[in-house]
Amino acid sequence: MLLLYSCWALTMKALRIILFSLATASALFVATRVGAQNETKSLMDDGKIYREIDSLIHLLSNAHEDMDKKDILNKLLYKHLEGNHQSQDYGKQALQTAKLNNSRIIIFACIGGLALISMLTFYLFKSHRLKQRINEQLKDRVELKDLELSELIKLLQEEIEAHKKTQSRLEAINAELNNFMYRSSHDLKGPLASIIGITNIAKDSNSKKELFDYLNMISQSTGRLDVILETLVNAIRVADSPVEISLIDFVKFTTQIIKDLENPKHSKNVRIEIDADERLQLSTDKKLFITIMQNLIDNSLKYKKTTIEDSYVTIRAKKHGKGIRIIISDNGQGIPEDQQPKVFDMFVRSNLKSTGTGLGLYIVKKAVDKLDGSISLQSKRGIGTSFHLFIPDLRISASKGSLKSAYINN
Repeated sequence: MLLLYSCWALTMKALRIILFSLATASALFVATRVGAQNETKSLMDDGKIYREIDSLIHLLSNAHEDMDKKDILNKLLYKHLEGNHQSQDYGKQALQTAKLNNSRIIIFACIGGLALISMLTFYLFKSHRLKQRINEQLKDRVELKDLELSELIKLLQEEIEAHKKTQSRLEAINAELNNFMYRSSHDLKGPLASIIGITNIAKDSNSKKELFDYLNMISQSTGRLDVILETLVNAIRVADSPVEISLIDFVKFTTQIIKDLENPKHSKNVRIEIDADERLQLSTDKKLFITIMQNLIDNSLKYKKTTIEDSYVTIRAKKHGKGIRIIISDNGQGIPEDQQPKVFDMFVRSNLKSTGTGLGLYIVKKAVDKLDGSISLQSKRGIGTSFHLFIPDLRISASKGSLKSAYINN
């Protein structure tokens, strides 16, 4: 704006100088013309020339005054424009200040908004984390409660199963007891009835020979009664007595059991062999072990084949896992296949010629179960029988707490 005004002022001054120069040139031209005309015209007087010059000078003066006035106006206009320019500069400065203030306000507002957004975001983040933590805690508690509930349900199911097993065992024991009482009373009643009948007959006899025969018959009946009572007592002892653990030498202990079973009627012409390491030892209940070995070896001796001379009973034993494996085999009469599934039941006689109580193998099975062992058989009629046993070392079982009601004798 100032540049335009300066250009305009310089132009006006140049125009004024040009006009003044034109006026001067006009005056000189007139004077020259007048001098030339004096030669041809003598009628022009000096006054007219002077009047024309005065008029021209007056015109030039007026033009000059007009130029001065225009110069003054130009100066005023310049000052006005300069004032407007200053006003415009002030306005621009004020506008810039306002813009700057507005920018600062906007910046502060943005900063405040960002701070508010940041605080809100942080609050929402903290709230989300807190909610997430609470949800995780609730989830952990729910999982813990579910786990506790599952464990409780599992314990209840185990208790129910144990209760069912106990109930089934009690029912089986009750059934066995009822059968035991019935069969025991029946077996006891037979010898007693024989003794009573023979005694009544003997009262009417006067012959010493008849009385001697009657006494022999009574002796046989009482012997049979004694065997029955001893078997019943042994069965009760196996069921009720606690396990007492003792260390035994297998070979020596089994040899002694065989000697106790020597009977000319049964062991005659029977070869008994023990195939085991002399150093083999076992921690078990002596009474239960005697009951098991005695009944199995006695059965092999009783039911040998009378048609052959080379009868044998072989007892093999060796270490197996956490106990010993025993195999008692013979070449005797064998057990019929249809009798084998119930051979360990109470009062079962697998041989028609048997004179026993039918409790021998039942007692063996109960004794093996009480020792946490196992027993099975392989038999074929007319060829022989093999009993396979596993008897655990009870010191190992007792140390792990897997055997109940066990007493260790050092």
